[in-house]
Order: sequence, then C-alpha cells, then structure tokens
Amino acid sequence: MLNPGFKFAAILLAAGLSKRFIGHNKLLHDFKGKPLIQHAINEIEKTQFSQMICVLGHEAQTLIQTINHQNFQLVENPNHLSGMGTSIATGAAHLNPDIDAAFICLADMPLIQADHFHQLSYAFIPEQNQKICVPIKDKQPGHPVLFSREFFSELSTLQGDQGARSLLKAHPGTIKTISLSTNAIHYDIDQQKDINQAPETKT
Repeated sequence: MLNPGFKFAAILLAAGLSKRFIGHNKLLHDFKGKPLIQHAINEIEKTQFSQMICVLGHEAQTLIQTINHQNFQLVENPNHLSGMGTSIATGAAHLNPDIDAAFICLADMPLIQADHFHQLSYAFIPEQNQKICVPIKDKQPGHPVLFSREFFSELSTLQGDQGARSLLKAHPGTIKTISLSTNAIHYDIDQQKDINQAPETKT
C-alpha cells in the first residue's frame, strides 16, 4: 500500500528508439511470456496510483495496439528523438494539480514490483526535506525515483538525454536514499542478451 498521506502519480517512459536492441522495439519483445513493457504497466496498476501516465514516442501506435493499458493516460512526446529529458517533461506537464509526488519509471525495467513503490512512498517526508526519494543497493542508485510536486515545474522543462540527473545535482539536500534488497532497481534491458540475464531478485 502506498503512503495514504499523499497522492502519488507514476510517469512511465516508453518513448525511446531501442537503438541498442537491434532490429526490434525492445518494449514489444517477449519477456517471460508478455511484452516487456507490460510488466511495468501491470506493476504500476497494482500499486493503485492516483494518476498513471505513459509517455509514448517511437512506434507509439503499435504500442497502443499491443499493450493492455486501459487505466493509463497515454500522451505522446513529439520531441522524443531529442532524448529522455523531453519525455519526462511531457509526462510532468500532464500531472494533475492535486498530485503530491510523482515516480519517474522506465518501461525497460521489468522487475520493479509494486512493493518497491510502496517502500519508497513511505520515505517521502516533505516536512523533513525528504522530497526526492532514490532507491539504492550496494551504494548504487537506481530506479524508480520519486519527486515532490515542488519539482514538477523543473521536470516539465527538461531537455536532452540526461533524464532528471540535473535535478538531483541541483537539490542534494532534499534527497533521501532508501536501501532496497533487490537487483530490480538496476536491471534494465538494453540489448537482446539482457533478456536472458535477468537476475534473481528479492522484494
């Protein structure tokens, strides 16, 4: 269960070109019996967010026709060729005004589970300046990352391919790291060989 004291949103980034996944849109590739992106969608839906946004770009119509997404708000990023930052900006621009904080989620990370969102949501304590929540394992940060509403305007102006790293650098005093005992926060699929190298995970 998410922290009931706040309204959370999820922004799922699914606009990329899959450049390193030769000859195929990786989000449509089979992973454990379903399209890769469907794993992220299913876990986000289990989490019962107040708002769920999926940002599309590359092969948007094919994705829409393939995946089960009825509970998501689908938005297209017309500038997706410019990089991930523009997709985050597109998603942030569509957040409802009553949302307190939003998770930035990557569609090529199929092992993230609902419980990981739950744990991160309880680390969000804005009155104690814990306004950006980052999961870590073995001292290495991972995804998803949670941002307080006060950063939505900055998120909505991101450009290029650096994602939200600029915000983490600009606001170090607001970051709360949460240790999670799972490889899921680091495991993403970039190439076809990654499909067969899914690590054992713990929730």
